[in-house]
Amino acid sequence: MKKVLLSAAFALSLVGALAPTVLVTAESSSSSSSASSEAASSSSEASSSKKKSHSEADKANWGKRSTPVPLGQEKEVQYKDYIGGKKVDVKAKLSVLEVLKGKEAEAKLLEFESYNKEAIKKLDSNYELNLIKLKFVYEKGDEDEPLKTPYRPKVFDAKGKEVKVDFYADVPNEKKFSDIELYPGSDHEGYVVVAVPKGGDYSISYDLGKPVFFSTTKE
Repeated sequence: MKKVLLSAAFALSLVGALAPTVLVTAESSSSSSSASSEAASSSSEASSSKKKSHSEADKANWGKRSTPVPLGQEKEVQYKDYIGGKKVDVKAKLSVLEVLKGKEAEAKLLEFESYNKEAIKKLDSNYELNLIKLKFVYEKGDEDEPLKTPYRPKVFDAKGKEVKVDFYADVPNEKKFSDIELYPGSDHEGYVVVAVPKGGDYSISYDLGKPVFFSTTKE
């Protein structure tokens, strides 16, 4: 009987001695897994951040047809414009903030103006209307004569051919981007409507001393 009790006590002491080891091992494994997960998450965030970053050299090349200004990014431009009957040195920034396509664009156009319904119906079936939201920041120019924000942009399809389609959709004056008078130190956001090949990629350009191209597709 004593031998049996001694054996049981010995077995229990072994379990007590081993239990902390097992727990430490489990905790160590869990900690290692958590550290691994955090490292992977950190690596993923760093990778994502890296994809969105642009070097100064990249930015300097933005605006060409081969390297249009990315959607959501701004391009600083310096050019001469006729203001108040004379040539003035202008410094400004222009960016495409948002592009609404297809049904989303149509819904917004109908929200703006009910008569746009007819324009949508009459549009060639190979094309669709898109709404582009732009921002113009006027930094330097004539202090006494206003500069007007650029008119409707030129549209180019993915192959580089200019897209010219007659359409009559429009946005109300308070939402328009084009033809708004600004003085240095002010800025303006607004929409333009363009007709583009249905479902295709395209870029737009504004003549700011020279053509400056903007992408309408997310990076």
